[in-house]
Amino acid sequence: MWVDQGQLYFRSADIQFGGRPYEVLRKFDIDYYSSILVFLNSTFEKLVKNNSCEALMNNIISPSPSPLLYLISIYSPIITLFKCTKNVTYFEQHNYKSYNSCEDHIFYYKYLNGTVPRDLPQTCQVVHLPVKWSPSPGIDETNIFSLLSPAAFISLNLSQSCI
Repeated sequence: MWVDQGQLYFRSADIQFGGRPYEVLRKFDIDYYSSILVFLNSTFEKLVKNNSCEALMNNIISPSPSPLLYLISIYSPIITLFKCTKNVTYFEQHNYKSYNSCEDHIFYYKYLNGTVPRDLPQTCQVVHLPVKWSPSPGIDETNIFSLLSPAAFISLNLSQSCI
């Protein structure tokens, strides 16, 4: 990626985000410093189609490696999952849906509710994943894989020192 006279360019159609490659499908310029990128993770798409537990561990939100150069914000709807050891009962008491077909963990979630409980059990990790815009055909809130989307929108804001 490089900047020339305020225009953001990509040498290839790929971007690393959260340690995983994404194909940039489209770029919309907001202003001189900001763009919205539409990207697709085809590996994630295959994992979701196969109902793979690995798909549920692909956290989309990670801090910018250099916030002095740029800031990344997610524009797509996301779901907050809680990856917990199998002995946690907290989420069942609070009416969360669950996916328990993974070997060592249970994943708890509420569709389009990104709130992380203040008293989150220590044996749980927070995972954020992109979901389909609601309403979308084929969405079934009891099937976590039907909610997930391989495409997402992010906002990339360059700092003054980067331009």
